[in-house]
Parts: sequence; C-alpha cells; structure tokens
Amino acid sequence: MKQLIKILILWIIVLPLFAQNEANIWYFGENAGIDFGSGHPVALTNGKLNTKEGCASISNISGKLLFYTDGRTVYNRNHVPMSNGSSLHGHYSSSQSAIIIPKPNSNTIYFIFTVDALAGAYGLCYSEVDMTLAGGLGDITSNKNIALVTPTCEKITALKHANDKDIWVITHEWGTSNFFAYIVTPSGVNTTAVISNVGTAITGDHANSAGYLRSSHDGRKIVSANWNIGNIEIFDFNKSTGILSNPLTHGNFQNYGPYGIEFSPNNRFLYITEGWGNNLYQYDLEAGSDNQIIKSRVKIATYSGYFGAIQIARDGKIYVAEDQNKYLGVINCPNKKGIECNFVTNGFHLNGKESSFGLPTFISTPLFSSFSYKGECIGDSTYFQFGGSKADSILWNFGEPASGSENISTLDNPAHLYQSEKTFTVTVKAYYGGITTSNLKNISIHSIPEIDLGKDTSLCLGSFTILDVSFPNSSYLWQDGSVRSTYIASDSGLYYVKVTNDCGSTSDSIILSFTDCSCNLFIPNAFSPNDDDKNEVFIPITNCNISNYKLLIFNNWGEQIFESVNINEGWNGNYNTQKSPEGVYFYILTANIHGISHEKRFGRFKLIR
Repeated sequence: MKQLIKILILWIIVLPLFAQNEANIWYFGENAGIDFGSGHPVALTNGKLNTKEGCASISNISGKLLFYTDGRTVYNRNHVPMSNGSSLHGHYSSSQSAIIIPKPNSNTIYFIFTVDALAGAYGLCYSEVDMTLAGGLGDITSNKNIALVTPTCEKITALKHANDKDIWVITHEWGTSNFFAYIVTPSGVNTTAVISNVGTAITGDHANSAGYLRSSHDGRKIVSANWNIGNIEIFDFNKSTGILSNPLTHGNFQNYGPYGIEFSPNNRFLYITEGWGNNLYQYDLEAGSDNQIIKSRVKIATYSGYFGAIQIARDGKIYVAEDQNKYLGVINCPNKKGIECNFVTNGFHLNGKESSFGLPTFISTPLFSSFSYKGECIGDSTYFQFGGSKADSILWNFGEPASGSENISTLDNPAHLYQSEKTFTVTVKAYYGGITTSNLKNISIHSIPEIDLGKDTSLCLGSFTILDVSFPNSSYLWQDGSVRSTYIASDSGLYYVKVTNDCGSTSDSIILSFTDCSCNLFIPNAFSPNDDDKNEVFIPITNCNISNYKLLIFNNWGEQIFESVNINEGWNGNYNTQKSPEGVYFYILTANIHGISHEKRFGRFKLIR
C-alpha cells in the first residue's frame, strides 16, 4: 500500500512535458480531421487545412485544440488564421512542413518549426506563438521565421532530452550527410546546433529531399526515409548529447522509395510506407544483427492507390494516409508481428473529407499508454495488456469504484472482474522518469444476449408485425439469412433468430398464423318484445369467431340494466322482472374477433311495444 501511495503522489505532482492530450486533435489533407479525446477516433469536418503533405496541430493539456498549421498559415481554435499567422516559411508540399514544440516550463509559449520543400531557400525556421495574445486565441509574435539552417531536406523530428525537460528538434541538411539537432529549453531555442555527420549524403535531384524523419518513442533510435533515393537509415541517438551514430541502411524499395515512418508503441517494430507507392512494410528491430533486422522485413499490405505518412495516435493504433481516399488505413495491433498487426486499408472513415499524403507531426514521447483488453462478459474477468514502452511504474483505474481496492492495479497486465453490466472508463498511467503519460478507453460489460419473441400468435391477413431482438454489441441471424436486429413478418410460418455477442449466443422462435379476419357483426337498431315471436330479443348477429364477449345495456338515465358475456344471450326488454318502457336505450359491446382484433362498439337502439 505504501508503494501505491508513493506512485499516486508522483503522478499528481509531475506535469508531463508533452502529454498525450496535446496530440488529441489532428487536422490534415483536404479539410480532414480527427479527435481522439474520448479514447476513440471521431472524424472532424470543420478543419480549414487543404494541404498535400505536411501539417501540425497542438492541443492543451486537457486535450482542447489550440491551433494548427500547414507550415504556411496558422489557424486558431476557431479555425480563423492568426492575424500574424500567414507567410510562414514552410510549404504545403513539404513532407514534414511543420512541428509544434511547447516551450518547457511555460503554458503559453509555443514554437512552430517549419521546413521548406525541395531543398528550398527557407530551410528550417521557427516562429513563436504566444497564447495570451488575441484574447487567448494566440498569435505569432515578432519572433517570426527565424532562420536556423538552409537548405534542408523535408525532414524534421522532435523528442525529449535525457533530462526529461528539454526537447531536441532535428533536421537533415541538404547536400551533405549532416543532421542538425537544436535544443529547446526554458530559455527558448538554442540556435547553435549539434551536428552529426553520418549516413547518406542527400544531394542531386531536389526530390531526394522528401521523406519522413522519425524518432522512436523512447528516443533511442532515429530513422530517415530517403524518398527517391530509395533507402531507409536507422541510427542510434544519444538523448544527452544529440549525436546520431551507427547507421543501418537498407534499400530494395519499389517505385520512388520509402516515405512514411512510425514505430510500434513498444518500439520493437518499425513501419515504412512507400510514398507515391503502394506497399507497407514492417521491420523487427529486435531481430538481432543488422542483417537479421533487414531480413525481418515483412510486406504488410499492398494498396491500390498511394500510401503516404503514418502516425501513431493515443489509442495505440497507427494511422496511414492514403492519397485521395475518404478513409485512413489503420494498423490495429502494431505491437504484433507480421500480418497479425491487423492492417485495414479503409480502417477509419473521414466523414466525407479526404486524406492526402500527410498527417500531423508530433513530438515523439515515451509512448504510449496504449492498452488492449479482452473479455467483456459479466461474471468473467476482463484481461488488460499494457502496450506502451517499458515503464518505471504503471497505475490502472478500472472505473468501478464500487469494487473498492480491486479498482486499482499496478501490474503491467492485470485482470478485473466487473460486478455490473454497464460502460466503464478505464484509465492507465505510465511513469517514465519525470514524465507521465496516460490513456483511457470506454469498455462495455454485458451478458449473453437476452431475447424474447413472445408466444405463438395469430394475426389478420394483410397486417404485419415487427419482431425486435435488439441487444447491444450483438449480431443477428434470422431463418432466411437476414442480419438485422428487427424483422418485419407478414406471412404465416416459423420465425427463428440467433443473437450472438462476445459472451455467447441465444436463440428463439415463434409461429405466426395470418388469418382471414373478414366477417360481419350486425347490431340491430330496434326490437319489439311484445310476445309475437318476432324481434323479441335485442342481440348482435355475427358469423365471426367471437371471444371475450361482453354486452352492456343502459337506459336513458345512464343506469346499467343488462349485462351478458354470452354471445347467444340477448336482452328480452325486462329489468328486475319488470317490462321496460318504450324508448331509446344504449349499448356497449366489446369482443375479440378471431382471437386477433379487439372490437369495441357503442350506440343506441329503440325498444318498441
């Protein structure tokens, strides 16, 4: 218990430098966007970006949008350009045109680093955003388009310094093999770079400058995708010194070569796309020697169009840009080897908006408090698996306070037995030195489907009934192969349904008979009980199959003077053994016809003597 309390205190007092919430909201492509704030992606359609490639966005620590950019124009949270937010020195067709870096120890100052396209003259610059300006909407200060190095390739990445406070921002110089690493501290941007002369000299055709640069989530590796040259380079990175070293180079790509880069949450697997190409690859960085890593490459998918950038999200899944598609591809289980990573080409619908080649670039963090789970049935344990980098410590909250101390766990892969059927919000926090990351998901605990089609019944020809067996998170199979939760029945026969969810299956059936309900029910408007054997009794006449019959008769004062539940028994005109006088009387008749339809009639009639 003492250890748990210590962990809780650490999580309360440590403010993460770049929390996952700050990457909650993405804007990219042709007015496309996604909000990951709920733990599950929700398509956004209010974005103003229309960019072919690079872009960046930033949210506050609560996950609320602050601003976003294509490297040229900066839009505030109201999707309006900042007054000084135009003509930045990025480019809509730069692979990674921008990245946004929060100033350490500040909640209001951010730096937008921009990268020009095709080794353009602007190279790498930065601009400062002050969120106290424009009434809290933020604006670019006078520190705008501050040049750092030019020309550069279309590459930029950022990651934490070993001190867990400062941030490294890294690019590749054009025409050389130099990487430039700049450090951002609480004092601002240090314009003196740490230079690593290592790997491929990127020269020649300016298209060789394209392709992504990416750090692993733990900051130990940096990978460069050298598009048009046709190779990737995997480097070791020293988070204390900013030095890249020990390149591993691999080519053998089709089309123009590698473009997008991303690491699995546990940093074991490296994913590469071919830009303006159609292949997605996975490398196992724990396969062994350099040669074994190269041989570990697996083709995960081939796409009919063009792949672009790939970016991990706070849900632990990796999203893949697919040019001119209203979907993103999704790697659902990126910690799994080979095709078990479960890539789906049209994995996430953009609600009518369109992907291009780019996705937002974010700081690489000791990612990610992603997790998976299995078991959603009441009475069975739910098993959780942490999917992020190896953490110093972990804290789970299963969202069920009623379970007492069982609601908390510090195990990497715990289990929890839920006590009720409902939706629970599960939160996991992972502690890495001085950094805390967190993630949440809503999970629904439910039972085996409970359904009831009712008793066998009869209905009138020409009518119909709706059989409804809706049950949450279930699939349906009817006797004729229909798979909807409701079935419109209008013919006689046996109706059968099987309802299945993760907890099991339930079946039910019903026999429906549709009968001709047409018949006549005649109620006379007069009768004459005068002992001449004609019209002596007031009685309905019918050829219908009658049940639940009741006839009530009232005098002109509203007094009930007769009642019968026998269709063959009528009123003889007497009340309390006395003959009732001539006049107008009233009736109410109720009955079921053919056991299906319920009739209720009322009216008046005359007694004539």
